[in-house]
Amino acid sequence: MPHYHFNLADGSIDADPDGVDLPDLIHARIEAVRYLAATLSDRPDMLWPHGEYRVEVTDSKGLLLFVVTMSMLDAPATGGAGPGDLRH
Repeated sequence: MPHYHFNLADGSIDADPDGVDLPDLIHARIEAVRYLAATLSDRPDMLWPHGEYRVEVTDSKGLLLFVVTMSMLDAPATGGAGPGDLRH
């Protein structure tokens, strides 16, 4: 069974040292979306400092297979608040 690592990235990489066995790439994609959603559900403030948060999925050899990204972009109506500005 293939082995996948789900590395969190928000300007720096928080590597997944253990990984998980999953039947195939489809299941890895589903797990990556669930992992990103659960992480941001618990800590939505993690998205603000860089405006982007992602899960980089690699195989057991460290080869990057795909990336799931959540991003935030402030519109001009916010008065120029950047990703790190939580006042708006």
